[in-house]
Amino acid sequence: MRPIRLRIIVVAMLGALTLPSFARADDTLQQIALAILGEKFGISTQQATDFQRLSGLDPFDAAPAYATSHYSSRSLADVWKLRRQGLGWGEIARRLGVAPQTLNRLRQSGALDRDAIWSSLIKSRYGYRDRDIMGLRRRSGSYRDVLPACMIAHASQRTPTVIYERYRRDRGWNRTAGVYRVDLSRHARSAGRATKPDDRGQPTWSGHGRDDDRDKAKNTAKHKSKDKGARKSHGNSGAEGRGHKGR
Repeated sequence: MRPIRLRIIVVAMLGALTLPSFARADDTLQQIALAILGEKFGISTQQATDFQRLSGLDPFDAAPAYATSHYSSRSLADVWKLRRQGLGWGEIARRLGVAPQTLNRLRQSGALDRDAIWSSLIKSRYGYRDRDIMGLRRRSGSYRDVLPACMIAHASQRTPTVIYERYRRDRGWNRTAGVYRVDLSRHARSAGRATKPDDRGQPTWSGHGRDDDRDKAKNTAKHKSKDKGARKSHGNSGAEGRGHKGR
C-alpha cells in the first residue's frame, strides 16, 4: 500500500507542476483581472484562456499584449509570435500596422505599458488617485495586490492603505476580504460590467460614483427642460402683452 500511495502523491505533485501559472495563482483575482482586461480591450474569456495557455502570462503581465492586439486589430497569437522574437510592444504594434502618429500617441500615454494600463484601469474603476496607487506600490505592492486592495477598499469604505496593511498581516486576500465582508467571488462575476472603451482605448465607465454621475445627468436634463419651459412661457406672455397693447 505504501508504494502505491507514494506513487499517487508523486503523480499529483508532478501534475500540479505542469499546471499553468493561472491555475496555481489565486483564481478569483485572476478572473477579476481577466474580466476587466477583456471588457477594456474586447477580449473574450475563451480568447484570454487560450492566450494564457499559449504564453504562460498571467493577466497582469499580459496587459500590454491585449492592448497591442486591440490597437493593431490583430490576434493575440500574432502579437505573441513577435513578442517571442524579443520585440518591444511598440515595435510589435508598428509591425502589425499601427500608424506612426497613433503609435506615438499610445507610447506617450502609456497605453502599451503594463503598469500604466493597470493604474488607469484601477483609477477609472474604483475612483482612486495616482498617489493612492503609488502609495501601495511603495509598500512593495505589485498590481496583483493593488487591484484587490482598491477593490476591497472601495466596497468597504476604507482606504487602500488600510486594506493593504491588513493584508500584510493576514497574508491572504481571501482572509482580508472576509474581515471586511467583501465577497471576492461576487466581484469576479461582475468585474467586467462596463461599456466598451472609446477610440483612444480609455474606459468610458468610472465604476466609482457611476450612479452619482447618472443622477447628475438626470438632474441636468430636468433643469434644461424647466429652463426651456420657462423661456417658452415667458415668450408667450410677451406675445400676449403685445397683442393686448395693439388692441
